[in-house]
Amino acid sequence: MTNERPSRTYTLLGVDRQEYPSDSPGAVGGHRSQRLYGRLDCASARRAIDRGGYVRDRVFFADRATAIAAGYRPCHTCLRADYGVWKARGITGEFSDRTFSGAGELCEVPWVEGDLELLVGDSRKTIGDRTVRLLDYLGAREGGPYEHGEVEASLGLARGELRAAFSKLSWVVHREYERTNWPVHCGRGSGGTYWYVLAGRTRARWRRIRGL
Repeated sequence: MTNERPSRTYTLLGVDRQEYPSDSPGAVGGHRSQRLYGRLDCASARRAIDRGGYVRDRVFFADRATAIAAGYRPCHTCLRADYGVWKARGITGEFSDRTFSGAGELCEVPWVEGDLELLVGDSRKTIGDRTVRLLDYLGAREGGPYEHGEVEASLGLARGELRAAFSKLSWVVHREYERTNWPVHCGRGSGGTYWYVLAGRTRARWRRIRGL
């Protein structure tokens, strides 16, 4: 009598971004919301998974060619060389709702829940506790905008701490996510004061991932 191991079926993503069953596991992992692919042992993905993020948007491809054909781009952490080539080409097309010019300029991209989870959970991209507290403060409130001094006082921040938090956020958003837009809207009012608001879909998404 032979003991046969039961066959296992894997779920992969095809070039049409539709799931299909496969007898073989995927050779490449990916993030559905951010439309990026990378190695199965990617350190950045592992850190996000360890913090409870990423898993919901995790997808797998048979190979890199399939991931590319599906409109996914290489991870800049575990596939730096491929990412450099991709970026240098200045790809124009759909990728997580972003469009690049031929020069690879930054652009405005909607913040989906997967992005916000990574923004908070990935230690290398973390925006810091003060900024998370600010987003929680704005996300828990209807309306707005809220003036700079009011926000600092409500959060118990010393003068200049809120500006430092936004400086960190700006670096992360531009350098790591290649975006021009923050998840929170900021503007300058009369008398040189600044205001902040977390509005629309981004606020609803932030509330869901933070349980507000």
